[in-house]
Amino acid sequence: MLRLALVDAYSDTSVDTVQALRRLRGVTCTAVVHADADIRQQSADELQTVYQSASLADLLSKHADEFDAVIIHGSVASRAKQARQAASTGKNVLLAGPPAINRDELQSVSEACRAADVRLMIASALRCRPSIAALKAALDSGKLGLPGLLRCHAWYPQTAGEDDFSWMSAMRLLELAVWIFGKSPTELFATTNQFSHDAAWPDYIQLHLGFPDHGMALLSSATTLPGTAAYETVSLIGSTGAAYADDHAQQQLLLRSQSTAAVQSGERIPTLVAQLREFQHRVTERRDPPGEIKLSFAAFDLLAAARQSLAEKQPIRLGK
Repeated sequence: MLRLALVDAYSDTSVDTVQALRRLRGVTCTAVVHADADIRQQSADELQTVYQSASLADLLSKHADEFDAVIIHGSVASRAKQARQAASTGKNVLLAGPPAINRDELQSVSEACRAADVRLMIASALRCRPSIAALKAALDSGKLGLPGLLRCHAWYPQTAGEDDFSWMSAMRLLELAVWIFGKSPTELFATTNQFSHDAAWPDYIQLHLGFPDHGMALLSSATTLPGTAAYETVSLIGSTGAAYADDHAQQQLLLRSQSTAAVQSGERIPTLVAQLREFQHRVTERRDPPGEIKLSFAAFDLLAAARQSLAEKQPIRLGK
């Protein structure tokens, strides 16, 4: 049985985790960490955990024998430190993406996990989403031929507490593009016409990527969506076929004898199930990461190139 500690998760993540765990065997959550006492108690109640703490350091000092691995959410600025803390005590780490505030911090996490001989997994809500995973499977099987044009559009609300969430959303798309093409681009051009007040990264950005073998990607990311629900679409045109994936919140008509209701379905729970199942296999089989850390490193490098392109207002040649 793989015992998990859920660290600094949003309250709705606890609810989703409960549903995901019901679909898995051999995985349970035994502890929760959150600085907010109300959220911590709510999460503990949802997950029916016995152990809870206001900080990961406190949980490790008091109840380290009660869990085998941590799932780290919360502020991006704190994720690397918490991952190193967990690794130093022999805990496996499932790290929400983006995994760190910069490349150097991610490198420190990778080295800490390697030194402690624990498994590290960087979660990706895009790569693990069933519709996008099916698109990638079709490409890998040869059904689509060579990737020609990747088009991704993401529209997110500004996340409370994450002043620079806009760069995080761009990083998600850059990582996805490298994953789909299986290589880094050789050219990048970034353009925007909309900045938040005093923001270091634009509210809206378009990223144009040129890959070897004439492949292209057009990525657009905006963090101006009213409300709370994000929206993402991914389409890929290959040399012999095309595929399209989106996260439309499907409205299913539910007919009852005395009432009719529209029930919203989506991919959040199946995505989380896929993440947890992969993490479980990686820990129990002691598998090394399948290149996902390299994807995050590549995305950090591309973010730096995007900043340079915005400043210079011209394309950037990469890989020299």
